[in-house]
Amino acid sequence: MKSNKKVIAVMFALLVVSTGALVLASDDSDAASYTAKVYTPDGVLHTGTGSNLTGVITSVTGSASSDIEIAANGTITSYKGETAPAGKAWVLFQWIPMSDWTVTLFNSSGNAALVSGTSYAIHLSIITTSGGKTTYSQPSFKPTATAYFYIQFKEQYDMPYVQNLLTESQRKTGFWISGTGSDAADAFYNACQTYHFEVNMNMGDGTGSSGGSGYSTNLKGWLGSFMKMGDQQLPDQTWRYWVQYTWDGSKWDYNNSCLGYFDPNVMPYFAVIRQTTIVEGAASGLAITPSSVSVLSPSSAWDGEPGKYDTGPNTNVKVTGITLNTTNLSFFENGSNQKLTATISPSNATNKGVAWTSSNQSVATVDSDGNVKPLKEGNTVITVTTADGNKTAICSVTVKKQSSSGVFELASSAANVEVGKTVQLSANQIVTSWTSSDASVAKVDSSGKVTGVKVGTATITAASSSGTASCTVTVRAANTSDGNNGTATGDTNVFGNSTNSTANIPNLPSVAATGNPATLMTKDGKVEIPNAVLNGMSGADLTVKVENVDKNSDALNEKQKAKAKGADKIIDITAESSGTGIHVLGGKVKVTVTYTLPSSASVKDLSVSYLKEDGTMEKIDHDYKHSEKTLSFETNHFSLFVISTAAGSGSSGGLDSTTMIVIAAVLICIAAAAAAAVMLRRRSSAKAE
Repeated sequence: MKSNKKVIAVMFALLVVSTGALVLASDDSDAASYTAKVYTPDGVLHTGTGSNLTGVITSVTGSASSDIEIAANGTITSYKGETAPAGKAWVLFQWIPMSDWTVTLFNSSGNAALVSGTSYAIHLSIITTSGGKTTYSQPSFKPTATAYFYIQFKEQYDMPYVQNLLTESQRKTGFWISGTGSDAADAFYNACQTYHFEVNMNMGDGTGSSGGSGYSTNLKGWLGSFMKMGDQQLPDQTWRYWVQYTWDGSKWDYNNSCLGYFDPNVMPYFAVIRQTTIVEGAASGLAITPSSVSVLSPSSAWDGEPGKYDTGPNTNVKVTGITLNTTNLSFFENGSNQKLTATISPSNATNKGVAWTSSNQSVATVDSDGNVKPLKEGNTVITVTTADGNKTAICSVTVKKQSSSGVFELASSAANVEVGKTVQLSANQIVTSWTSSDASVAKVDSSGKVTGVKVGTATITAASSSGTASCTVTVRAANTSDGNNGTATGDTNVFGNSTNSTANIPNLPSVAATGNPATLMTKDGKVEIPNAVLNGMSGADLTVKVENVDKNSDALNEKQKAKAKGADKIIDITAESSGTGIHVLGGKVKVTVTYTLPSSASVKDLSVSYLKEDGTMEKIDHDYKHSEKTLSFETNHFSLFVISTAAGSGSSGGLDSTTMIVIAAVLICIAAAAAAAVMLRRRSSAKAE
């Protein structure tokens, strides 16, 4: 080991010398500095600086090959130690308005396109090849920024429309408005909507903002009319129109293209002036500069009811999700109907139409208003589907036979309801009273209707002349459409949400009967259970808990604590069905948790292990997605799992001597080359003198 240390010392000295020589040999000391926006694969926005594209990106990612590995052809080989899987590639995109996200390379062309303010995205793209052409899937978002527009009437400031809209001083002197967008055209249209200004603008997709078709797709932002004034050719062949200018940092330049070609991150200031000029160009004559921007308040920018002058297209608000007031209903045969209530997200969605179906109409039916009618003993699943987007939510329905023993009972011993919504409980006898153990969580009226008050659990007790019966009611957050209780996504039944540590399938047999898998969502992770595993469970319900636990948690015994000292993360997964704990499963389930690989670690060091009762650990296969910050693994039992980046026990902790010699030789070559470069420069300088 001593000899290794000596070699390392020599290597370090060589590295210092070679680095110093290279710095001396460099001609980049006076290179320009650029500042750009860089989106990393996790969607986080960073600010990068550097004298070239490589410098800008590596100022965010880190410059080591374990951070980002760049091939000789300018492409990305790996990111944070993760190479792209088959069919995918790490790609650097540059945002270019009118061209969208465009593949760029770490080479001279990439450097040439680098401008301060430009947005870049490192993205794991899907590769598609068709007709000999290869394409890469783009990031799903567009970078936006605020743009500022100076509006002034050099003439026609007395037109009726603008007189009703603006003061005389505003019209003659001019004023600033602002809007956001991924290009200046979008930002200008956004500003017009904010201030309720009439505008008919080429939207770049063949349409105009006030309707119509046949517009050129390469003239996005061309103004057909603004403030109800369009282009006018005058008798002397001059034109009166809205002349556009861009601010280049020191002066206003005539814009002979369209707003759609400008990125507000790069070029944020524009002027739109009503004046008469020749077609080919115009001198601005503007005394205003961006240093004096004072944006007009929208509340003073119109005279009349809001929206009066907004003639843009009606926005079609898409449905993003749907939930039900409860995910399980229980009846006695031929009992009273119960109503399911659907809530669509967002609340201002344009099309709120839904359709209701029952998977087994011989057990229970549902009408177009969500009223469920029980018929005979059995299980069925009620599904509601949105007309827009086919979003679905489900409710498991159980119909029970009336007890012949005369024992008083409720149709269900467990139920759930959203905050602010209701669920009806039913009994097989006349109920004399209903009570709640915690009315601040769930309250119940004299008919057995339970209203969710706040997130939590309460016990509802019913009394009759022959005894009492109770039902545990779980109140969940309202409209949790990001991981719902009982939402069917495609062919998967989804339960739980991202705010609770547990997820519950209230009617396990009904869900298993759908033939579909189930996903249970919790705040610390999710568990995906195949239908075959669901069918192998015998209980009436299933509750799964996924929880990040501390190394000193009571969930670990002393042997487990000792073994888990070096763990990055410990996950405790427990489950129970009908009050009985479940450890071993009838097949494998997939567990996915959030996890961020430490910057000092490599994917190769990452391991996931099953932590046994005796303190031993059994490594299991895993899949880490750096771009999503998630780690997945499969298991056939619920238990403790350890995530670690500690080096394996088989590692010697140092490089072998052969590897060190090779590295030393490479560094010597680098130092020699750098020294040679310095000598050549000195000789050249001497000759020049």
